[in-house]
Amino acid sequence: MIHARRRVIIISAVAALCAVLAVIAVPRLAHADVTTWWYVDCTAGSNGDGTSPASAWNTLTAVNNHTFVTGDGLVFASGTTCTGGLVLHGSGSSGNPILVGVYNSSHGSATPIIAGNGVTPAAVELYDTAYMTFEDLEVTNATTSVTDRAGILVYNDTGNTLSGITITHNHVHDIAGYAGGYYGVNSAIAVDMDSGLGNPGTFDNVNITNNTIENAYRLGIWVGNDREAPATARNTNVTIVGNTINATSSDAIVVRYTSSPQIIGNVVAGAGTLSTSSGCSPTYCNRDSSAVWVVDSSDALMQGNEVYNTSRSQGDGEAFDCDGGTTNCVVQYNYSHNNPFGFYLECSQSGDRRNAIVRYNISQDDGGSGNNAVFNGTTCGQGPTSTAAIYNNTVYVSSGNPVIDSGIWSSGTTFTNNIIDNQANGTFRGNALWDHTLFWGSGNRPNNNTNALTGDPSFTNPDGGGNGIGTASAYKLQGTPPPSVAG
Repeated sequence: MIHARRRVIIISAVAALCAVLAVIAVPRLAHADVTTWWYVDCTAGSNGDGTSPASAWNTLTAVNNHTFVTGDGLVFASGTTCTGGLVLHGSGSSGNPILVGVYNSSHGSATPIIAGNGVTPAAVELYDTAYMTFEDLEVTNATTSVTDRAGILVYNDTGNTLSGITITHNHVHDIAGYAGGYYGVNSAIAVDMDSGLGNPGTFDNVNITNNTIENAYRLGIWVGNDREAPATARNTNVTIVGNTINATSSDAIVVRYTSSPQIIGNVVAGAGTLSTSSGCSPTYCNRDSSAVWVVDSSDALMQGNEVYNTSRSQGDGEAFDCDGGTTNCVVQYNYSHNNPFGFYLECSQSGDRRNAIVRYNISQDDGGSGNNAVFNGTTCGQGPTSTAAIYNNTVYVSSGNPVIDSGIWSSGTTFTNNIIDNQANGTFRGNALWDHTLFWGSGNRPNNNTNALTGDPSFTNPDGGGNGIGTASAYKLQGTPPPSVAG
């Protein structure tokens, strides 16, 4: 019986969402391997040699003039603010990264602040570094002027692979970049390679975890290249886990030119909701956006994320997107709600874009009204070359007339074993095949529809999901009322 099968599937999906919460807390690295500590206290009356709290450096300039090596740790005094740009030089080694963090001082327990005050290209730069961990700091880069500007920028123009970068447990906020400027140079946290080189450098083993990002122009987290030019090289072993992103002018998380990126357990609220009055840069203008998406990448995983209240100033605006040039993209066990421009965008381009899988997700009140679709297939101007498998998802619509499925899908795209609880007037305009779907509520059906079932899925608390991925438990099933075959 398909209904019984669905019951197991959806309970498993909710359970998986909860299980993700238990694993997203990435453990801190031990400091036992630090043999030399360097100290910074920007409230100190005089500049020391940095070797002790009593002789701390008191300017970022002193730090910027130093090259760190394996065994070094750099710590900032709690309760202090350092103004200007921090540029970190040097590299640790595998298993023994340079550690940048905090030490407890007499100035109080508040997190140390690196206040860029409009410095470019970023308040914090990790320039051609490897094996470095940056943790527990507050970073801001606010000003009244606008230009290409980032919060934390990790940059590689060596032509080689740099490994072992960890950005964790930081608070990055108020980044005054261009709302529609290019991604890597207008981000709260950016990992960027110079694609203008004939042999661009790449990154391996990058971990961006458990950071809080707020009020960023253009976006929250970027891994990619510093310009629109194509890059043949690929980053590897990139994880973006457990971050909270509140309010950007455009996107929240974007990954480009990366193999097997893992985007897991992040919470995104209000992507695309900040004012776009800062506009575009003189060299780049693109205000299209989605909350979490990958482009020109392979084997990407977007799992266990919560995305809500996404908006847009121009095109797109969905919670998730497997974008052009991406192969084998998996979107699973996510909770998407109250995104007026939809849950999922399939942005096809000619060439190597194939095999997206969208499964075990819960979508509540995505799509708004009018032509904004929960599932949106689009050609991106190149033609529907992808083949998507969209199955075992739960969609709940409480009001309005959103389009549940809209767009041009390839002939191999299938919607299978999904639950559509349509308590309003959601419609279907796409060309894809829907098979073995459980419908409840509205009598609207896809044009290309086989083996449909009707019946109350008996959710525990339909329309009861709220902010917090745990509230997706509202879509656990209870009881097993027999479905009937739809006419």
